[in-house]
Amino acid sequence: LCIGVNSSFKNSTLGGIWSSSSDAIAKVDASGNVTTISAGSTYLNYTITSNGCSAVSKLSIKVRYVMKVIFHR
Repeated sequence: LCIGVNSSFKNSTLGGIWSSSSDAIAKVDASGNVTTISAGSTYLNYTITSNGCSAVSKLSIKVRYVMKVIFHR
């Protein structure tokens, strides 16, 4: 993923909660929409709790800088 480019993730098991291991790198909302903040690596976690037990799916992501090209005449 690149800084400033937002993405969306889904999980086939409904009822889980999305979270990010580092909100300084990427934030994820309750629907799985990811907003990239700064360069670095983090995990997006999807946690499902049932009958007092929790299971977590972790997705490793790397956020990179976007190179800007400026042309001069």
